[in-house]
Amino acid sequence: LNGYMAEYSYHPSSTLRLGAGFDPRDPTRVYPRFMTYSEKRVESGILNATLEVREIKSRKELFDRMNVSASISGHSLFYSASAGVTFDHDYSFTSDSFTWAISAYVDFGRLEAVDPVIPSSANAILTGDPKDASEHYGIEVALLERRAVLAIAVFSLKSLSRLERTQVQSYLKGGVSIGAFGAELAATYNRFITEAQKVSSISLSIRVIGGKGIEALAPAITDYTDINTISKILSTYVGGYTFESAAPVSYSTASLKSFGWKGLVPDLSLSERRIAELFLLYRDVESITDRLREITSITQANPYYILIDNSRRLEYLELYKKYEHLLDTIVDAGRKALLDPASAPTAADLIPTDQIQLPELPDPPIVADLKVTIDKKTFGLPNQPPWIVQEFATATGYVKFDWRFALSSEFYLQLNAGPTHTQKFVAFDSKSGLS
Repeated sequence: LNGYMAEYSYHPSSTLRLGAGFDPRDPTRVYPRFMTYSEKRVESGILNATLEVREIKSRKELFDRMNVSASISGHSLFYSASAGVTFDHDYSFTSDSFTWAISAYVDFGRLEAVDPVIPSSANAILTGDPKDASEHYGIEVALLERRAVLAIAVFSLKSLSRLERTQVQSYLKGGVSIGAFGAELAATYNRFITEAQKVSSISLSIRVIGGKGIEALAPAITDYTDINTISKILSTYVGGYTFESAAPVSYSTASLKSFGWKGLVPDLSLSERRIAELFLLYRDVESITDRLREITSITQANPYYILIDNSRRLEYLELYKKYEHLLDTIVDAGRKALLDPASAPTAADLIPTDQIQLPELPDPPIVADLKVTIDKKTFGLPNQPPWIVQEFATATGYVKFDWRFALSSEFYLQLNAGPTHTQKFVAFDSKSGLS
């Protein structure tokens, strides 16, 4: 054989499998196996096992951590009129968000297809008309797969003030990659989560490659503060599998020229890189577009309804329209990248030059003796940031105060009340309190 052409990471839409044809220009198209072969392990034993907690600073890093191909995701978005994978849709990487992950990974090594035997019928197609051969079998064939098991829990916080983000980030500086988390790290992480839960709701998504799936993990992770329990759940999951039960996390392919194909081998390295970069940019712009839609919505449950005046709201509305148009421009560029990557706009060309400044939520104020009266009962509220959720039972259901902020002399408290979960912001001053 002439060696391997490329390595492709896992993707749920990918049709890659050992011994089968493949065309990276259309990675979701299914091509049949055209050979029989023997299987040979390249390495024996476990090659690598990691357990780590780390801040995720960009969408590319998120895809890398989850071992998902951004390039194949781009193909699904740009060419298949499909949203592709959507696990990353809820994550933003802006100045008021914070994302981190705890992951366990075991690499069992590679499996190679050796001593291939091609039936005469398939050989006649491969060595015949090149266009007909590529229609039958693509332009590459998968001959090597890497098997592993991955379990990763990704957490995120949104709508943080600058102070709140600095506070939670300080507890998770750098990253940790060790076999077991010691007492000092466990205490630090517990403090980190405790502080994080005070300032924002924590979103959690779990992703696994190999094994029984997320239903074996999701119900088990209930206490976000206990890193040792979470890491034990993840490591126990990945530790329960062997090479035979692990899943392919990547494939290496060879050109069909190795089997007599007479076609020209296209150089797709540039287009695949451009498609991946444009896809990641699309997701980032889409995330900002969603935030701008949230900021400009006129509802009482929206804190920005109070925080920004009408002229600024109109400015953000114009930005929203601009970013919506940019999404269409990125899709057009992605479609051109496959046909003519050298002349197609790159992600760097399309990144907005003006730095968008999203409005930040103010830091919670430090005031004394804040009181709220519910059903003629008066409760004192915490007077130190970060805001701690308070929930009070009432005759009609409950009232929950999620957080507060101050504008001039007025204080605002988010109210989540009653069986219908009605949300709105109510204003009060520190002297008279709130009834």
